[in-house]
Amino acid sequence: MDLIRALLPSKRAASFDALGNVTFNRSSQGGSWAGVPVDEIAALQLSTVWACVSLICDGVGMLPLHTYRDVGDVRQPISDPAVITRPHAELTLFDWISRMLWALLMRGNAFAWIIERDARGVPLQLLPLHPDEVRPFRQDGVLRYRVGTNLSNSVTVEAIDMMHVRGLQVPGINSVLGLSPIEHARQMVGLGLAAQEFGGKFFGQGATPSGLLWTDQKLDLDTAKQYQDQWEESHGNRNRKTAVLGGGLKWEAVTLNAEQSQFLQTRGFSRSEIAGWFRVPPNLVGDITNSTSWGTGIEEQGHQFVTFTLGSWIKRLEDALSYMLPRGQYVKFKTDALLRGKTLERFQAYVLARQGGWLNVDEIRALEDEAPLADGMGEDYLMPLNFAPVLPDTAKPDAGVQPPDAAPVTGGPPST
Repeated sequence: MDLIRALLPSKRAASFDALGNVTFNRSSQGGSWAGVPVDEIAALQLSTVWACVSLICDGVGMLPLHTYRDVGDVRQPISDPAVITRPHAELTLFDWISRMLWALLMRGNAFAWIIERDARGVPLQLLPLHPDEVRPFRQDGVLRYRVGTNLSNSVTVEAIDMMHVRGLQVPGINSVLGLSPIEHARQMVGLGLAAQEFGGKFFGQGATPSGLLWTDQKLDLDTAKQYQDQWEESHGNRNRKTAVLGGGLKWEAVTLNAEQSQFLQTRGFSRSEIAGWFRVPPNLVGDITNSTSWGTGIEEQGHQFVTFTLGSWIKRLEDALSYMLPRGQYVKFKTDALLRGKTLERFQAYVLARQGGWLNVDEIRALEDEAPLADGMGEDYLMPLNFAPVLPDTAKPDAGVQPPDAAPVTGGPPST
């Protein structure tokens, strides 16, 4: 652990060239058309970005994670290995998942260094790394990873000792990294940051619109400047005094407000666009104007969120963690808790499943996080008595073959 701490100091900013040589900068920082620099830290200052990222991280982190193995066609639960219950000694499973998902959502790549294995070679500890602290490179065609924040104390880590979870990728032989969402959303995030900055300055100046001091008298430049200074001194700050106008001066306000300058519309557009970028239903980040665009109701939007937003991130983490386990074992997140509807609707569904014969009492109780019934009383399946299997084709009487007790068929009418 001392080596790891030496390699990963608090200041991060490493980037690497194609050969794995290290340079130092904020690799994701850059300008935008709105004139605002954008990186993952600046992006999190936008409430919508924060809401989307924290919503996905927390949504996946709160899901139960279990380990299974297939026995024939049956999925059999087994005891969770230590790497699944606590992937790192200093982090809970929730914290570990949040760190990995943050890196995926903001930078498109999540790295976890396998720093400890058991006697069988199964990983025991996975240390999440910031994407700035890791860079993959190929040496003699073999994928490796350079870990560290400067060239003098960086180390080379073999691919087998690095969990690398990628976001959206482009095809190509040398395509190793996932695409950075914030990098590609730079202009959109920059617009949101610029609108936020404008709003802060607008209201920081007291939200006072500019106006005109005017008179019918002819004023020279010095006199006009004197009147302007007097007005600003008496009325141009937060401790305003009662305005006293002389010399025929009159005040006329210019009615330019935030609504007319399309400030609110710009903020609303930015919020909707960012929510779409992260595939989050707008109502979950406070935008109720588009609440019907993800379904016919709030509950339907919640189901869509689990399926189309969390589903892809869940699958990526499941595949990466399953690869860490012995052959034949794998992990699955249990999304039932997030997909539960109203109590009455859920219980009605259980009744149908029970009467249809494809869930027993113990299985239903397990879905409700309840223990099975004693003495195996909840293991039986029901089947309605009026249900009978359809006869297969081979069991149906052939049209050309008469049953043994059937009367023979003749060519003429029956004899009398």
